[in-house]
Amino acid sequence: MGKSWLSVVLLLVAACHSTGAEDSQPTKAPLAQKQAPEPVTATMLTFLDTKGARWAGVHFKIQKGWHIYGKVSGDSGLPTRVSWQLPTGASASAVHYPPAERFTDTGDIVTYGYTTETLLLSEITLGKSTLEPVQIAAKVKWLACQASQCVPGEANLSQPLLRQPAPDGQLTALFERFKPGPAIESPEH
Repeated sequence: MGKSWLSVVLLLVAACHSTGAEDSQPTKAPLAQKQAPEPVTATMLTFLDTKGARWAGVHFKIQKGWHIYGKVSGDSGLPTRVSWQLPTGASASAVHYPPAERFTDTGDIVTYGYTTETLLLSEITLGKSTLEPVQIAAKVKWLACQASQCVPGEANLSQPLLRQPAPDGQLTALFERFKPGPAIESPEH
């Protein structure tokens, strides 16, 4: 049996690498396929609001048919996480997660997350010892899922912290859509 197994392996290797005498170009691996686009892209943004508060955020753009998970993922999935790396003397508030959508999968599995896009934000406070210009970095991890598969993702992002309000109207509109609102008290039971 050992010789027949070896013969089959050698035959497959020879078949994959045979190119013909007239063709001296190397062949591509038989399993090479066009890479599909990433289901999620993450970009760091910084923002100085009209009240002078400094914000750093990670903007997720999510391909159609995919979703990522919120702070609480539900019955399955993994929460999306942002870990800030800040210069000496700077601090960040807890990451603000906008309200998530509810998904019900086969078997009544309930999860919570985002489709299309979301922006996870933290307010950044600079100490007296923080030297300017300030560079903010983040390690980001997420799990992107669709009906048939899940793909883990991660990114190491970096962006200078703005020193004045952004003149970019699109950035202002994005921040206004996702900024933290007043805390909502839950009813007592």
